[in-house]
Amino acid sequence: MYQSVMAKRQGIGSSGTGFAFVLAEIKEVHPDTNICVAEDIQTGDQYQVGLNKRGETAWPQVGDRWVLDRSLGHWALRSKVTDTQAPVFTGNFSTMDPDVLRLASLLKGLGLIQDGTTSGTVPAITGSRAQIRPEVQQIISILAARGILNDQTTPATTTPGVWVDAAISSGWTAYASDVRPRCMLNYDNTVSVEGRLVPPATVANGATMMTLPVGYRPPVGKFFTSIVNTSGGSGTVMFYPDGTVKLWDFSGTPTTVLFNFRYSLTP
Repeated sequence: MYQSVMAKRQGIGSSGTGFAFVLAEIKEVHPDTNICVAEDIQTGDQYQVGLNKRGETAWPQVGDRWVLDRSLGHWALRSKVTDTQAPVFTGNFSTMDPDVLRLASLLKGLGLIQDGTTSGTVPAITGSRAQIRPEVQQIISILAARGILNDQTTPATTTPGVWVDAAISSGWTAYASDVRPRCMLNYDNTVSVEGRLVPPATVANGATMMTLPVGYRPPVGKFFTSIVNTSGGSGTVMFYPDGTVKLWDFSGTPTTVLFNFRYSLTP
């Protein structure tokens, strides 16, 4: 009830007919004059309201919260609100999808779920737009345009859904032009890396094969097993936070290294 009232709130404080709901707290009750005084919980405006509720005798108590209706041109009691307590949002935030976490933070800032935010402040949302799905970005833009959200997100330094070539190290070459090593930022805040490299004649353990551009680098080291020669020998491909990609613990003589990996940008 509380959320639906706030969503339908229109034309506060003006007169005349029109669809309008206000959530108010009863401050005074005067049975002798058949009126009560109700205060808008958002603006502090006060209204004199008749005690009759659509033909019924309703006797609100001081401290009650009621929905006031002005659809007939004057404020009248509509219904008593009993579910004014916002729901509590629980769970382990560290395991939550990044976009869901942003949405949870937004709902907390709007007061739709409990979080103890300071009354009267406009919630803000931050982060790179590259890490926010397009549909979520649209919601943010709409809320910001209406003044109920402070959009502090920053322009994307990378573009999701677009492949970008990696910088191949000296001595290493792409197996073919159509399998040149490349990376892509996905909309779920992960990075995909694919391609195939041919190593130099001599490969030392821990050799740097290529370097990924900023925006595609993992926050912590990520390692994967890959094929390193046509005989089926394997090695460890390690992705480092500085963007370097190195080959470790390989068997046999490396003649080719395959990349088909995906990792999260969340630590």
